[in-house]
Amino acid sequence: MTYQKPYLVVVNGSLALQNNAVLYKTGENEYYTPDPTTSFYMASPNDTAATINDQLTRYGNVVLGPGIYNLEKSIDLNSGQTLLGVGFPVLEPIYDSYTGYPLI
Repeated sequence: MTYQKPYLVVVNGSLALQNNAVLYKTGENEYYTPDPTTSFYMASPNDTAATINDQLTRYGNVVLGPGIYNLEKSIDLNSGQTLLGVGFPVLEPIYDSYTGYPLI
């Protein structure tokens, strides 16, 4: 049994987050137990860390799109939540308020 990393898929014409897919092997046969969810927030570089944290609390899953995210505080990622980056998102602290906090 192998756990796969989350990734985006299309389900019934809509984006979904394929999360916690499990690959089972029985002899030479392999099969997945998919667990796609359409409950996620697609973040953009204009979002603040506070917005991203709120959406993680609301949806449990946030996808960071490409771009530079200037964060005023840490992104708080808890057990059972997924933060996925697609298209090379870059996380940078806002130096005016930087106090040595981790970005995630």
